[in-house]
Amino acid sequence: MNSTLMAESLKKNGNCVANCSISQATVIYNYTVGSGDMYYEEVAERNVFIRGDEESGFHIWAECVAGGKATAVDLDEILLEGALASEVRGRALETERLADNFAERLGQSVARHVSLSLSGKSNIHRAMLTLKCILGSMHIPFTPEQIDDEINYVFDQCPLCNAAERSGIRTEVELAHHELGTLISSAIGFIDPEFRVRFPSDRYAEHVFAIIKKACP
Repeated sequence: MNSTLMAESLKKNGNCVANCSISQATVIYNYTVGSGDMYYEEVAERNVFIRGDEESGFHIWAECVAGGKATAVDLDEILLEGALASEVRGRALETERLADNFAERLGQSVARHVSLSLSGKSNIHRAMLTLKCILGSMHIPFTPEQIDDEINYVFDQCPLCNAAERSGIRTEVELAHHELGTLISSAIGFIDPEFRVRFPSDRYAEHVFAIIKKACP
């Protein structure tokens, strides 16, 4: 992906909810967007915002610093941009380490904000709203289902694959899937280490995420 394509991607805001605004929002993270050229080029810096409450739910998005709503992207594209910024050509382990660090810090920041907003609630309630926030910030509707001790969240389509087509950041989609797993695991683990999350087996499988209330032995 070249600098021109990335610059065009930064201009798109159709994939973010129409009423994205920094009013009553909190900056929870910051990252640099790279061009993905052979020689790494920094294109822009983004702030990641979160806003909402227990009743309306929480939403995550990012905007370029001093760029405003015209540069807004949802979480699915945040993950693709994080994967692009983490890539170290020819060094797969270092790339994965950087992507994990990006996603882990972001996940913990989301969980910390939601937890502080719901300080009087149970861990499972906070975990449910945190996962709903993460999945709901990726532009694709999902269906929640309660099955015994599991809380399932079912997508009809893969949000990251769709975002890759929209944004043009197609080469990073596999790493972005890895980041999503790290993001969710770190967020839910921050709230309660005894909870675990089951993920889709791969990008082509049924897109079901599940919170399991008690960790398996």
